[in-house]
Amino acid sequence: MEGYGVSLMSIVIPGIAVADVPKFAKKFYHVAQDRNPPVINVLYDLIDVSGGVEVISVLGAQNNTETNMKNIDWIITIDGIVYTYDASIADPMVNGAVYAIPLYVNHPATTPEPIPQGGHPALGVNVDIVTNAWWALKGHAIKIQYRLTDAAGTAQRIYASCLYALKEAV
Repeated sequence: MEGYGVSLMSIVIPGIAVADVPKFAKKFYHVAQDRNPPVINVLYDLIDVSGGVEVISVLGAQNNTETNMKNIDWIITIDGIVYTYDASIADPMVNGAVYAIPLYVNHPATTPEPIPQGGHPALGVNVDIVTNAWWALKGHAIKIQYRLTDAAGTAQRIYASCLYALKEAV
């Protein structure tokens, strides 16, 4: 196809050089928070990012002097669709235990789906119930929030952590 700007190895577009094509790579970020003490029913943002986001994992823990379990809700918004883990319906967090926060969503969903109750698969990770395969949650914009919905115990603390990647130009 000589003379038409096409070769077997590449396509040549007049006026656009190879250097003009943007190149992207994943850049990884880690956010960790220690709410000491958390305020009941205050919604805390763990991440609020956009631009090709992949959430790899989210961990949460709580502890208090009385060693009581506490209800902590987790809310994830993916491209405007809100998913909520309601701890009062599901499981409260045991004192001192570190949890990979539960989440399963079929995203993009036509309607928001509740995060299933019981068990503790990882938040920010899709799980295929049939094959138990795991993969990162992806979206253009992802926001992850949490809140304590029980009265705080003595020396109450909530720890939250998120590992995510953004697609960035290199």
